[in-house]
Amino acid sequence: MQHTSVSRIPLKFLIAGISIVALLVFSVVVYLQMDGPQAAEAANPGNDVSGNQFQLVALDATAQCVGDDLEVTIVDGDGPFDILASSAPPGNTPQINVLAGTYTGPGPGTWTNLRVVEKSGDGEVEFFGNVTCPVAATDTPVPPTDTPVPPTDTPVPPTDTPVPPTDTPVPPTDTPVPPTDTPVPPTDTPVGPTDTPVPPTDTPVPPTDTPVGPTDTPVPPTDTPVPPTDTPVPPTDTPVPPTDTPDPGILAASATCSNEDLAVTIAAGDGPFNITASAGVNTPVLGVGTGTTFIQGPEKWDNLTVTETTGDAESINLGQFKCRTDERPVPLTPAHLSRTTNPFPTFSWTAITVANNYRVFVFDDKVAANRTVDIRQNSGGPTSMVLSTPLPNGRLFWRVRGRQNRVWSLWSIRFTLFKDPS
Repeated sequence: MQHTSVSRIPLKFLIAGISIVALLVFSVVVYLQMDGPQAAEAANPGNDVSGNQFQLVALDATAQCVGDDLEVTIVDGDGPFDILASSAPPGNTPQINVLAGTYTGPGPGTWTNLRVVEKSGDGEVEFFGNVTCPVAATDTPVPPTDTPVPPTDTPVPPTDTPVPPTDTPVPPTDTPVPPTDTPVPPTDTPVGPTDTPVPPTDTPVPPTDTPVGPTDTPVPPTDTPVPPTDTPVPPTDTPVPPTDTPDPGILAASATCSNEDLAVTIAAGDGPFNITASAGVNTPVLGVGTGTTFIQGPEKWDNLTVTETTGDAESINLGQFKCRTDERPVPLTPAHLSRTTNPFPTFSWTAITVANNYRVFVFDDKVAANRTVDIRQNSGGPTSMVLSTPLPNGRLFWRVRGRQNRVWSLWSIRFTLFKDPS
């Protein structure tokens, strides 16, 4: 009996054929998606001029002392955020994955390497350095250490009170009753001369040791009790006045941004006062009084400090302040949704006031962790430049911001650029 075998397709060839068909379908879809800027924009509905979906928001955060506590305010940025410090006073813990808002850390003490970190977007970090929020000044007289309530040397009763006085005359220790050197008959009495006058060789002139008044007469005793030496009039340790009189001037100051300017308010203290900063324009400001002093910005002031010039010369470090306006550059070229084969196109934008530098940012994905293109270059001043790094092929995004003194402006809107092969 003859058996006829039927030919079958091996399984591995069947799987390979299905894979080839799937690859062809995927290629067609990719080609349709890249067929022109309109198709690319339709495939990415958030890719509009205003940049609402892919807009990266510049990190805007401040840190300042409010009394003994630290207040960190996150105004804007690519949240959520982390508020971190290398070390902090007791009772403080890192703030992880928080949203924009104001967060207070209990003081007093010093926060070292204080910073705010974006957890998304372009992952910006705002460094504040070391911020110290002090306790009320060490010489604050609340209460004074030598306060006279009650005085430590109070005369109730005085330590040298005359009840009874230590040298009271009852009875005096050297009283003349009876005198110790009483006039007992003198030892050299004229009882019969030893040399009789037969014939007298020595005329009996009056003896030299005549008892004319004893030499130690009690007139008067030397230790008379008039008056006792330790009389309590007045006591030597009277509290009038105490040596450490409380100082009425306690330094109280604060600061905040008023648009792009910095407003420093001094409520009390031993004026006049000096306002200084380790970095920042238009400082120091010397010899000001109480009230509000405005320092022109925009700027970032580090270690802003108010110091008394009289009294106990107290000083308060108010921390770092960054004051800026909402002004931002506007991208010009390459235009939005334009295409180019030039790997070194000219980027240009509008100017903003006081800007002494600009930064162009070119990238290929709104999520920082997914980027394969991340080009950042400063212009050095002008409102146009050519990047030193060639642009890669594909869809790219670009934006720009300006540096006003030491603070960066907000980022511009995002433009889309297609780089085609040369």
